[in-house]
Amino acid sequence: MRILIADDEYLVRASLISMLGELNFSMDSILEATTGEEMVNIVRQNLPDLAFVDIRMPRGNGLEAIKEAKLLSPQTKWFILTGFPEFDYAQEAIRLGVSGYLLKPISPEELKKILADFTEENKKQKTAQNKQFERELMALLYGLTSLEFEGLESFVTRAHFTGAIFYFDSFLPEKTRAERQFAFCHIAQEIINENLGHHNRLALMVLPNGELATVGAWEPMQ
Repeated sequence: MRILIADDEYLVRASLISMLGELNFSMDSILEATTGEEMVNIVRQNLPDLAFVDIRMPRGNGLEAIKEAKLLSPQTKWFILTGFPEFDYAQEAIRLGVSGYLLKPISPEELKKILADFTEENKKQKTAQNKQFERELMALLYGLTSLEFEGLESFVTRAHFTGAIFYFDSFLPEKTRAERQFAFCHIAQEIINENLGHHNRLALMVLPNGELATVGAWEPMQ
């Protein structure tokens, strides 16, 4: 999971990063921005899953930056960081699709709840997206649809692909081979589920000739 923290105050960023570390998030997955302009550039290059954005930043305030960045990364979930209890910007934030906000100083418990809710929702969304990808691939593979029919909005028409075919020892007894293939598929599916992202897909599928294959696809960075 890639998390972006956009705030021009070093202490706010450092405090939030420390809390994320205590919640076992990898420091390598945390991105930082100090201006609205820098935030947009980071979103363009990294497509974060989750972003915490200060309302008042130099060179593009938080709401203006979110408005621009949402076009680059529609799947990112946005949370506002603000020191204003009245939250005067709520109406504009809701219009932009912001998921919520955190008041400064940030409460570790509030952050923990936001991350727990996001993780659960995010997992469901990624699983649903991947199932749709598998269905589209199978439909293409068996000639039930075509890339022209899928249209420009489909993930399969704009993604980059890689793939592999798995072979099992043909000298094994049929029952043993089937048992090992079943166990392999179960383990492979668990690995796939743990590595899904909004910008990548992983499918495990049986080809028309009976061979087992995996197909990976990802959206090119803008």
